Amino acid sequence: MGASPVGTLACVLTSLTDVRGDLPKVNVPAIVMHGSADRSLPTTAPGGQLVADGALPGMLWTHADGVTKELLAFVQQV
Repeated sequence: MGASPVGTLACVLTSLTDVRGDLPKVNVPAIVMHGSADRSLPTTAPGGQLVADGALPGMLWTHADGVTKELLAFVQQV
C-alpha cells in the first residue's frame, strides 16, 4: 500500500513471470508458500506448499499467523 509508483508498476510485470521452471534449479533448502487464490504460483509448482486457503499474493500481511507458523516449522527442519 505504500509502494512507489515505479514499484507498483513493476509488480504487475513480475506477477506475469512463470517461475515454475526455475524452482527445480534451487539447490539450497527453500520453502515456496502461496495461498489458494494466488494465481502467480499455482499449487502444482514443484515444492509448493499451500499455506492459506483463499489467500492472495499479499498473504504475508493478510495471513501473517499462518505464514509465521509455516516459516518457523521450516526453519526448525533445516
